[in-house]
Amino acid sequence: MQLELIINRLEMLANDKLKKNYLQRGAVEPIYGVAIKDLKPIYKEIKGNNKLAFELYNTKNYDCMYLAGMILDVSTVTKCDILNWLENSNSNMVIDFIISVSLAECPFALELVLELIESPKETFRRCAYYTLSWFVEWMRNENINKEILIDILDKVSKIYNTETESVKEGIAAFLYSLTVSYIPLSKKGLEVVNAIYSKDKTFLTFNKVMDSLDSNKLGFKRKSVRC
Repeated sequence: MQLELIINRLEMLANDKLKKNYLQRGAVEPIYGVAIKDLKPIYKEIKGNNKLAFELYNTKNYDCMYLAGMILDVSTVTKCDILNWLENSNSNMVIDFIISVSLAECPFALELVLELIESPKETFRRCAYYTLSWFVEWMRNENINKEILIDILDKVSKIYNTETESVKEGIAAFLYSLTVSYIPLSKKGLEVVNAIYSKDKTFLTFNKVMDSLDSNKLGFKRKSVRC
């Protein structure tokens, strides 16, 4: 009953303009196009209710899935829960802004990322790199395992050109976030970005990184990952 009531509330908050924007960015129907600011009052009422979060996610409605990620208690979810969400994702928007964001705050984030990076499934690898992007922008530097990120950087420098376009987007997000937000490896991240750009002038992350460094954004950190 609670699920049905929430769905009805979301439908009443539908925004056609926002729905169109989400669809253009890769989301798929069904979708209402509810603004995040309108989700927050509902979030405050039901946050931490994982049973409801899983029910919302299983509706396949983008707004419900987004709300599921917002209310999820990441301290009690398991790797199997996250993998189940990945298996049942229906768009890159879900992977990039719901699953990756949620995984970035999980205590086993890096552990699962290392598994996903080696997956034969494109969506899993994309999720791994987007998770890393959110993770390094949020986690305090002293709590980040530098050696793991060095290994991932080395891997990225070797496999970037052979990856799919979808996974390359995830790698680009990771490289940007690492170079700007994780100062201990900023120099090494910039070296990898430069190396990729030298062979591929369409690699727009190079310009994005340069702009951020010129704007004194080095060391940028988020207060939280999820809205």
